[in-house]
Formats: sequence, structure tokens, C-alpha cells
Amino acid sequence: MILSGRCMNKNAMVELGLKTLRWLVKIQTAEAGSFRPIGSNGFHPRGKERAFFDQQPIEAQATVSACIKAYHATSDMF
Repeated sequence: MILSGRCMNKNAMVELGLKTLRWLVKIQTAEAGSFRPIGSNGFHPRGKERAFFDQQPIEAQATVSACIKAYHATSDMF
């Protein structure tokens, strides 16, 4: 969403992508401050506890990629 918004000059799309990424990073950060993606065994249903196990390597790669795009869009390390 961030990259598409930048390519189409749609600032609202970029802002929504950044808001969504901030939320995702927040819920994927463990109490100790380390990255802990949501597990794929149950995911994270609204109003319920997230899955803590069965994470997949693609979550780490996708999160890093999204954060790089966000940085290029804003120069903000949020």
C-alpha cells in the first residue's frame, strides 16, 4: 500500500499503509522488545488472543520489506 500510494501520488494511501504498518509492528513486538510475528496456527482473530507459535519465515521478510518501503517514503524510523 505504501509503495503503490507513492507510485500513484496518493498520499492518503501512503498514510493508511503507514498506519497499518505501525499497528502490525506494535502487535508483533514482544514485551522484551524483540520481533515476534503472529503464528499461522490460529493467526489473530479480532478480540481474541494471537497465535504465539508456528511462525513462518516469510513474516520476517515481509515486515522488513514493508519497513524499508516506509523508511524510503518518510525517512522516519518510527
